[in-house]
This record gives sequence, C-alpha cells and structure tokens, in this order.
Amino acid sequence: MHYVSHSDPQSSHQQILRLVRQLQARGPVLDVGAAQGMLGQALRGSGATIDAVEPHPRWAEHARPFYRQVFASGIEDAPLAAETYEVVVCADVLEHTADPLAALRKLRAAARPGAMFIISLPNVAHLSARLLLLSGRWPQMER
Repeated sequence: MHYVSHSDPQSSHQQILRLVRQLQARGPVLDVGAAQGMLGQALRGSGATIDAVEPHPRWAEHARPFYRQVFASGIEDAPLAAETYEVVVCADVLEHTADPLAALRKLRAAARPGAMFIISLPNVAHLSARLLLLSGRWPQMER
C-alpha cells in the first residue's frame, strides 16, 4: 500500500502545507506519520529543519532523504527530545494511535513553549462514510 498526497487545493494535505509555509518555521518541524515523506519533499529548499515519525519501516526508509532524522516507530516509542519543535504536524494520524491523548501529551512535551500544532482528522461524518458505517463496513478509501 502506498500513501498518495492529495493535490486538490482544498485537501487537508495542501492546507497543511500552506500553513507550514505561512508560519515560515525555521525552528524544527515534526511531521508525525510522514508516510513516504511528502511534506518533507514539498518543503525541500525552504530552509526549514524537519524531522519525522513514521512507524511503517519501508515508508520511513523512503522518507529518510527528505528529513534531518526519521524516527521509524510509533509516536509512543519515538525518542523525541523535550522542547524541540516549533511546529508539530499530525495529518490524519491520531486516529491510528491506541491512546490519542497520551500521544498528544508526548508531542506537547517535545514541542517548544508556544509551538503551533497542525492537526487533521478524517471526516467520518461525510455522507459516504456514514452510509458505509450503516451497512456495517468501515470505510477505507482515498477520500
């Protein structure tokens, strides 16, 4: 399975990229759930220092060239230094953690005071997802 970035300007991927660029973050950015490194690729040449957390081993290896460092583990096991990150991006990843609150607490400890968190979650209230849920199937789709 290969994670694909969405090019629609209204997609969460593009909105997150715009936000990170608008913040002009020079301090470290943490991309949680980096997949194959789309955010790192998109920010290449921006001057931003970017680290990543990616639990899928092959995706972590694919992402490695686009980040200063890649923690090939889940958030819970990533050795994140305290008060390091100016921006923390969690794009559609918190719903995959066993304990999202514990994950956020760990990320908060790794963030600098006043850090910006950019978080997106899937829209399970969308009609297409609701219809699948009503029929007893959990939706797994591109959108």
